[in-house]
Amino acid sequence: MARPNNCPPVLFLVFNRPDYAGVVFEAIRQAAPQRLYIAADGPRDRPGEAELCAKVREVTTAVDWECEVKTLFRDENLGCGKGVSSGVSWFFENEEAGIVLEDDCLPSMSFFRYCEELLETYRDDPRVLAISGSNFQRGQPVMSDSYFFSRQAHCWGWASWRRAWNQYDFEMSHWPAFRDGGGLRAWSIGNPVFEDYWTLVMDKTADKEVDTWDYQWILTGWLHNGLTCTPVRNLVTNVGIGPTGAHPTTGDYWFSHQPAAELEFPLKHPQLLAWNAVADEIADWERYNIKPFDSGREAEEKLVQAMDQMEEITHQFRAARAELGDKSRQLVQAKNTINRMEASRFWKLRDKFASTARYFGIRGGD
Repeated sequence: MARPNNCPPVLFLVFNRPDYAGVVFEAIRQAAPQRLYIAADGPRDRPGEAELCAKVREVTTAVDWECEVKTLFRDENLGCGKGVSSGVSWFFENEEAGIVLEDDCLPSMSFFRYCEELLETYRDDPRVLAISGSNFQRGQPVMSDSYFFSRQAHCWGWASWRRAWNQYDFEMSHWPAFRDGGGLRAWSIGNPVFEDYWTLVMDKTADKEVDTWDYQWILTGWLHNGLTCTPVRNLVTNVGIGPTGAHPTTGDYWFSHQPAAELEFPLKHPQLLAWNAVADEIADWERYNIKPFDSGREAEEKLVQAMDQMEEITHQFRAARAELGDKSRQLVQAKNTINRMEASRFWKLRDKFASTARYFGIRGGD
């Protein structure tokens, strides 16, 4: 359980879903942060949305514990991209470090203490970009540590520092150079599918075909070699995946409503601050359907194919050489036959000439 009054400052990002916001707000209430920031995007021009937004703001400001509350309630709608990223920027303008929760990300109580401890542990370590509450490994592999270091800054419940968020670039100005310079290859575990997947996603985001903020945050980690602490057990349930979400989906995804577990304390820290590529490869497959790529096996298969092709070429060469040998022998035989025919013809002509010479009394040489 999180210990009251030790919870870091919390940013609560809300919009137009009072039911979800109320459930997540109750979890925040149990954690009892001393400072709570609430950022709400403005309603769109849709029937009933203004009333829903007003209800959300009423629910999420009903603070009944000792807490300083700050609000950023917008009149206009900025959308999923600017609405969220500007709210996070506002939060880190006021706090050096803290937790960020959206209105559909329901954390376990362990999540708050987990973030509290790791925010302090890695406060001044630029190698760590963020702390995530999500785990997409479906229970594999089993680790003895409480968390590992991932290249993915998953944001269904997360925490970070001002020093890290200051590197965030919503416009993705460095993406083209990073992409064209092969930057993804360093994070791909040798998997071209990973490179293709994220090139497509980042291109669409940079071209404003996708209205979001989180892909830019993932890119921030890649650009600055920043790793994300990821728990070995999932600590946050996304209760908002579905037709009412910001990006509606009707797919039956296993990670929707994935249960939020509790961690054991004290935390067991990894011995090395290093990227766990094996764990990420599993999460790539389970979360993004990026098939694992075994470069060693692939290289072996290509070598076997090359050897088979070489053997076939050798066989064809030997057959061609044998055929050429047969034709050479036939040519020699034909030449010999012609030579014999020419020689026979020569002697016949010579004999005929000699007979004719004797008839006319001409003396020829032998």
